[in-house]
Amino acid sequence: MEETKNILELKDLSVSFKTAGTKTHVLDHIQFSVPKGESVGLVGESGCGKTTTLRAILRVLPSNAVVESGEIFYNGRDVFQMSGQELREYRQTGAGMIFQDPSSALNPVFTIQDQFLTSLKYAFQSKNPNREELRKRAVDALEAVSLADPQRILNSYPFQLSGGMRQRVCIAMTLAADRHLLLADEPGTALDVTIQDQILRLIKKLVEDRKLSVIMVSHSLGVIRQITTSVNIMYAGSIVERGGTQEVFEDPQHPYT
Repeated sequence: MEETKNILELKDLSVSFKTAGTKTHVLDHIQFSVPKGESVGLVGESGCGKTTTLRAILRVLPSNAVVESGEIFYNGRDVFQMSGQELREYRQTGAGMIFQDPSSALNPVFTIQDQFLTSLKYAFQSKNPNREELRKRAVDALEAVSLADPQRILNSYPFQLSGGMRQRVCIAMTLAADRHLLLADEPGTALDVTIQDQILRLIKKLVEDRKLSVIMVSHSLGVIRQITTSVNIMYAGSIVERGGTQEVFEDPQHPYT
């Protein structure tokens, strides 16, 4: 297969939701690409379809969602046409998601270690790793996201950690599986501004150090300007403007932008 410079390409994606006998259009002919090793912004107000776009990329849309048209290519393979095994591999080592609220992404009744090792066991099940190998990988990942005393973190329950620490744990769980595409769904919204800044700096550093590809979803133009190299402005389910982040900020063309 010919090597592509884009890790992800969305082409003409339209999605509707069926509710109580009516159909609501949520995404309308969405098109954009994510170059390898770059961070791309998806910005717009609440309800414009940003999270639905990420869910489509991971193919985890709710049961009442209907894909009206479009294709999503990950390294040249259509996500919607993947077999069950291909889809598992894609989610194991291809794309991973950081959710807006870290509390909802972590189970309060299990320790961080239990959840971390379960996640890694799923990601590396084909290699059949032992528990010590997984634990070492978890420790290394927690250190990579600047969490001091990873042993204590692993033995803790989510409620014993601050919001910023829980979000770092979620990022570490995604990165420990050696994923190549990070879907960040407003990762700092639930945190105070200082911790939010630390999380954003961390993601930016990971993009630079690991050549990670990122889709940064936000309704904050400041966040997008700080993190991304290109940006897509979204309004009412459509992308109304796209371009290099600096160019769009300096010379916006669309009234909504």
